[in-house]
Amino acid sequence: MMCKKTWDVKGNPINLSSDVYCVRPSPSGAHAFSAGSTLDPTIREWDTSTWQQVGDPWRGHTTKEIHALAMNSTLVASASNDN
Repeated sequence: MMCKKTWDVKGNPINLSSDVYCVRPSPSGAHAFSAGSTLDPTIREWDTSTWQQVGDPWRGHTTKEIHALAMNSTLVASASNDN
């Protein structure tokens, strides 16, 4: 992960079993969300102070990549080819 102010690497890389197509920080910056590929069409939530995953992956998309994430303080929305 990169430090926002200096672009220096902070901590260890997050290793996932498939490609990540989209990463978005939460409005507060306390969490980040990543969205996966066809092999793993899930959304994962990360604690930005530890880079540990928060809870289980969010599932709902079927067999397509998640291309976009958007959020506000209470909602997370995702966009994929599976409608």
